[in-house]
Amino acid sequence: MSTKITTGRAGVVIDTDLQQFYTGFIDKVAPNARAIIDGTLEQIQREAVRDWPVRKPNITRDRDGRIIEVEKTTQESYKKFERGYRITPDGGFEGYLRNTAPYSWYIQFGLYSPSVNSQRKHIVQPTGKRAAQELMIKPQKKQAKKVIEALADDLMRRI
Repeated sequence: MSTKITTGRAGVVIDTDLQQFYTGFIDKVAPNARAIIDGTLEQIQREAVRDWPVRKPNITRDRDGRIIEVEKTTQESYKKFERGYRITPDGGFEGYLRNTAPYSWYIQFGLYSPSVNSQRKHIVQPTGKRAAQELMIKPQKKQAKKVIEALADDLMRRI
């Protein structure tokens, strides 16, 4: 597998071997950097999966109220998270968290019905807000300063 990096009209494809070279270099220069970034992204992912909205199933009942059929309506986008590392076009190194479902950006909280998570518990999130924005982007921005401080402390200890 290769990684494609684009900026405007220009782009470059980095082979897996070259990407392993860069990540290995980062491990030599700042060995705790990947651990700090990965730990933070794992925590954000765990919380996002917990609160990710899931469609309720369609339940068909007979006249007596007994359940005849339960039709699953969710496409299980809460299971499609991906964490990783990439090299930016300016030579930087960053960790990322994304949801690989093509429709994940359009998922909103409780717009048409009360939102529930994968455990079928109600989610307390602002109605009409995008799940990706509230559960992935905002927490990453909040944690960025803490990650930078932890990386700076780690580098200062090594010097």
